[in-house]
Amino acid sequence: MLYENVPVAGLVILKFESQTFCWFGAMNKEYSNLRSNDFLYDNVIHEAIDTKIPIVNFGSSGNLEGVRKFKESLGAEEIKYNIYFIGNPLVAKGLSWLMNRNG
Repeated sequence: MLYENVPVAGLVILKFESQTFCWFGAMNKEYSNLRSNDFLYDNVIHEAIDTKIPIVNFGSSGNLEGVRKFKESLGAEEIKYNIYFIGNPLVAKGLSWLMNRNG
């Protein structure tokens, strides 16, 4: 999403028959007052409703309390599940570190 030609937020989603998965999101903190993430997630939720997809999976929040609170403000509920990674073990360790760091 752009604001005055500046990237302010983005969201990569994967669509399946039974769920929409919000795989990766990002926000430019300098423009957080625009609440662009609210707009993006609102669109995802409404599109899922319109297409009768019953589940919107916001993905892991790791140990990022602010991210968790944001998702809860949209009505999300925490569901614990295992994550499996097939590929380069260094990438797996890097992803694990990102998901579990305090931030």
